[in-house]
Amino acid sequence: MVAVLLLALAASSAVRVVSSPYGPPVPLLVAAEDLAPGTVLDDTVLRPARWPGELAPSGARTDPTGTLTAPLPAGAVLTDGHVTDRGLGGVVGPGMVAVPLPAELVPALEVGAAVQVIASAMDGAGLVLADQAEVLALDGTSMWLAVPAAAAADVAAAGLRGTIALAVVPAAARDGP
Repeated sequence: MVAVLLLALAASSAVRVVSSPYGPPVPLLVAAEDLAPGTVLDDTVLRPARWPGELAPSGARTDPTGTLTAPLPAGAVLTDGHVTDRGLGGVVGPGMVAVPLPAELVPALEVGAAVQVIASAMDGAGLVLADQAEVLALDGTSMWLAVPAAAAADVAAAGLRGTIALAVVPAAARDGP
């Protein structure tokens, strides 16, 4: 008896979705968790969903590939505007490049954090290599930073030598007076 009631309830729900005044359901992808820019997309961070056709956002995606260019909260629909197929190169701004640093050399920071990149000079003094870098992505072995193109080689070399530190830039300093 319970099975019959559950089957009837399921059938009733299916009829309501199909007969929605907003059109038949269409497949799309939603974020399975809060996702940060730079996240490499796959079926572990996205889940399939079906929305009434007229309510689905323009450009809703069904392909779980690419790199996220903007934050995507859990449950939000993935659209073409959130994705680049150029990897981290599609996330960095003009005049900036993505540089990896070994994760074991840098503090645990969240994607989007603004930092100064500091190296140790030959005399032991600190040397600011990049004043306003940004954490782009974390992949387990590396922290990817967006740094000015002119500083990229020095930042990468300091990371390889292990003579690098990151200083978090306070929000007030980033946003200006």
